[in-house]
Amino acid sequence: DHIVSPHGFSYTSASLSPYVYAPYTYAASPYINPASVAVAPVNVATSYHAQDVIGQASYGHVDAYQAHHAVQDAAGNKVGSYSYVSPEGKVVKTNYVADATGFHVASNALPVGPTVVPAPVVDTPEVAAAKAAHLLEVEKVKGRV
Repeated sequence: DHIVSPHGFSYTSASLSPYVYAPYTYAASPYINPASVAVAPVNVATSYHAQDVIGQASYGHVDAYQAHHAVQDAAGNKVGSYSYVSPEGKVVKTNYVADATGFHVASNALPVGPTVVPAPVVDTPEVAAAKAAHLLEVEKVKGRV
């Protein structure tokens, strides 16, 4: 086959034999042994803060062992969450709301109360008599009004 290129060069398909690459071996570098290079672990950390002129804000930070994120409205109410790795290796997660009604939190690190409901308290005879006398006096006062 005779082939002519768009630029006017002509050649035969026999001259297009596949090129055979010779194997290449890389010699070890006499200067650096990659196995002997110590690489320090990288602790990537980031933080952010954005706020407008009326006080609304969003802010937080993240690194290898802890994170925090919060948003705040113009009235100062905040909603956020944070997490960290405890000394025991447990990931502690906390969500919170801070507003006019107080600080409200939910976390996997809070203690859990007992699941057994205690028996009701039974009044002693003296307490039962005092309650009855008190209620009798209350009814007498109500009758006068």
